[in-house]
Amino acid sequence: MSRLNQTAKAAEALTIEAFNFQNFKELGRLLSLFPNNSDMAQESYLRWQYEDNPAGKAWTQIAKTASGEIVGANAVIPVDVNIQGKKIKGTYSTHSIVKPEFRNRSLLFVDLCENAFNECARRRIPFTFCLPNRISYPIFLKFLNFENLGHATLWLYPFLQLGESIKTKFSLPDVFGRIFNELGRAVDQFHRSRSPKPPIKIERLTQLDARWDDLWKSIAPHFPWSVSKDSSRLTWRFLRCPTRSYSFLAAYKGEELLAWIAGIDQITFGFKAWQIMDGSHRLDQEGREALQALLLKSLDDGRQSGAIVSGCLTTPRHHLAPILKKFGFIACPEPMRPKSFAVALRSYSSEIKISLPLLSDWSLSLGDYDDA
Repeated sequence: MSRLNQTAKAAEALTIEAFNFQNFKELGRLLSLFPNNSDMAQESYLRWQYEDNPAGKAWTQIAKTASGEIVGANAVIPVDVNIQGKKIKGTYSTHSIVKPEFRNRSLLFVDLCENAFNECARRRIPFTFCLPNRISYPIFLKFLNFENLGHATLWLYPFLQLGESIKTKFSLPDVFGRIFNELGRAVDQFHRSRSPKPPIKIERLTQLDARWDDLWKSIAPHFPWSVSKDSSRLTWRFLRCPTRSYSFLAAYKGEELLAWIAGIDQITFGFKAWQIMDGSHRLDQEGREALQALLLKSLDDGRQSGAIVSGCLTTPRHHLAPILKKFGFIACPEPMRPKSFAVALRSYSSEIKISLPLLSDWSLSLGDYDDA
């Protein structure tokens, strides 16, 4: 687009209004501007995210030109959160975007978000959380009344192909790939040799039953803050997404559910990565060993997919965090992170009073909030 046309478009009159769940194709064209999220632009994905969520339908604000083009958006997604043993309806903010040629509009992004958050307050929702990118993070804090809770940890585990892939991508000497691959092989074999091999049955999941709700009820009171992991949430999240196929595994002892884990392969910065999305276990030694066995199985799925590295995002309270660390995952240094993974929260005046949580109180993972 020429500079003259960009200037003309940026001067168009805009209206901000609620998305009416009709023009998903136009909204998808805007969301296709997000990197590494090609299916986010598909109507089936958006209907799943906005309409099929068991916690409730999304409310989304859009900015439109006079001709009907959608040039900005912000979505608020309902989510059930366990807080001090009580199930409370909260929300998270996502799909926050303005087309580049309209980003010079003073506070357009703020107005889009504020309209959505005002709707949260009107519906007596007590809080909204988000993990904004580096650009929008200061806006959420300065203009939108969010509080910074801290940064989640990005865990990384290299597969054997990583050295060869980096060597090729950056034209490094052959010796680099060989050394990196041998180092990765030694680390992997060391941790596998130390991993327990409990007498469990591992299954790939296609449906969930009452045992999943029983497991969640036994776990939930031990977390001050956690997104609900009941059967309806997990079924929607990992079995019903129309555009993604998750590796969703469970471990059983006899007929008793001990642990579960979910993973998926994604393209990140030109590399295929295996994302450990979420997982949990019964609160005893058998449960922990079962989750560790599932982690090994999920990593095998990642290797078979052609991924060169595995990643997982957690807060320290999450069940996966100590198991990832024990197995050899490393915390990614801040300068190397693709995002800051700052967790921010805004509370509203409502009859439900909440105390601002410490991040160390919150069991949060990639599968709890993201668009992956």
